[in-house]
Amino acid sequence: MTEDQFISALAVSNLSKKDTLRRINDYIEYNQNPSCKYLKGRKVRLSKYLEATIPRKDATARMRTFFVGIDIIKKSHIVSFRIHKKLNEYEFVGFDKHGTQIRVHVREEIEKSNKTLYFISSFQT
Repeated sequence: MTEDQFISALAVSNLSKKDTLRRINDYIEYNQNPSCKYLKGRKVRLSKYLEATIPRKDATARMRTFFVGIDIIKKSHIVSFRIHKKLNEYEFVGFDKHGTQIRVHVREEIEKSNKTLYFISSFQT
């Protein structure tokens, strides 16, 4: 961990899958578009997060990193960029308050003439 990497004040959740899912659904319902510091304040939509996460074998572990991932999106300034299947993808890296590295994937999709950012995944490494 270097001094310029973002360290969240939040920790990875240890709640059950049911409780974690309920908290994420509540957050998505009331906080639809957090803004991303690195991408000049552009809004990141959360609507595809659960759709992309729930089918995975490690869904519970990924959902437990959701709130740290949101914090990283809002405040981190270190990101890697790649083009995957003609979509722009950003990977943010940060740490929770216990020093666990968290990676966050945000995808930019083009809908008609609008470019929209979506929070796709967050996980521990």
